[in-house]
Amino acid sequence: MATIALDLQRPSPTRLRRHSDGIASFPTLSLSHLSQSTLSSASTASDESAPPSVIFSSNAPSPSSSLASSPLLDAKRTGFPFSSAAVPPLSLSPPIASNATPLPSPSHTAPVPAQPTPTELAVYASNVIRNEAYALLALAARLAPAAHPLIDDEGSYLPHYSPASDAASTSGSDEDLDGRSSGSDLGAETRTNQAFRQVVDLIRSMPPHGKVLVSGIGKSGIVARKMVATFCSLGIQSAFLHPVEALHGDLGIVCSCDPFSPCDTLLLISHSGATAELMRLLPIIRPRVRSLVAVTRDPDSVLAKSCHGWLDAGTGVYPSSLPKGTTDEADSTLPAPTSSVVSALAIGDALALTLSRLRIGWDKGGKERRQEFFHCHPGGQLGIQLGREGRGVDVPASPPSAPIIPVTATSTPAPASTSQTLVQSLAA
Repeated sequence: MATIALDLQRPSPTRLRRHSDGIASFPTLSLSHLSQSTLSSASTASDESAPPSVIFSSNAPSPSSSLASSPLLDAKRTGFPFSSAAVPPLSLSPPIASNATPLPSPSHTAPVPAQPTPTELAVYASNVIRNEAYALLALAARLAPAAHPLIDDEGSYLPHYSPASDAASTSGSDEDLDGRSSGSDLGAETRTNQAFRQVVDLIRSMPPHGKVLVSGIGKSGIVARKMVATFCSLGIQSAFLHPVEALHGDLGIVCSCDPFSPCDTLLLISHSGATAELMRLLPIIRPRVRSLVAVTRDPDSVLAKSCHGWLDAGTGVYPSSLPKGTTDEADSTLPAPTSSVVSALAIGDALALTLSRLRIGWDKGGKERRQEFFHCHPGGQLGIQLGREGRGVDVPASPPSAPIIPVTATSTPAPASTSQTLVQSLAA
């Protein structure tokens, strides 16, 4: 059998090629670096009938000599950095350029970053949760200020307006620039409440086979999928529509039974109200759906003004009033979607549960609503509990534990083996 070995006995000097930027390139091994071994061939048959040991014999030209003699694969023409005479030594470490910066000595170590104390870490985490909770409380206060007013530590009502609307406060108007009423009249209907009731009416005006489509991208896309899951579990037909995939064939999910009278409603989730993917989808899908609803923080955003309805998904903090470099998320210095995601989820759950209760009957008791939910959710522990409740079986608060069998000191003797029984019967 022919063997191919690397010649490790004669190391040759390594030559590095430099690019224009001064970075040294790694050496490249060519086929000429492979040494030829002396092979003996005992047969002169053709390549088709000869075994592999005879095909690769010492009489045939080696791959390295074929490469050097080929005019099309000449080492000088192809730009190989090494010729057949220069064989670089094998090394496990990459070559170091002459102008490379030396590594710092172990004595010059990088400074250790500061570590928070357990109290500081807990306070930071609690502030994140508190900011997200504030976003929910502020949303509830904007939706129904009389039922859920937002008050400070001293018990006074906090006005629900944008701090940046100085002109509205100085003009003596009862409403600020974004349309939310101030805290002076808690019984007045807010713009958030009016918009919410309008969206409920838009969805209820759909035909029975109409469905609620929800679209979003990024974190808003995850919120959209969760909204769809909640709608479906409550018996409301819903589907997720990816704003990019919709332009590549997913528009077929939109009901097209009557081109002159669309059936579906589309919710577009965008915290900023100017997501590029949704804005590209908007003019194409507008004639295909019955209603468009923007789920965003700003009712005067480009997306909200281009839709039929608007759902308030704000965090209660308005970026226009914040200092530069701060956001309205849970961590004011980091624009990671946190509080905005919580607000969008909350307004979606409020819409789904409101539509479900209106569909079943606003005066229906909890048992009828739970049975309706059981039809769409028969599996899991929820399905087991709701199924028992429907059959009139008392559902225990916690699953019964397995009975404990006490072990006594005097246990029952083990039965005799078959051989012992046979011996006893023969003796009798």
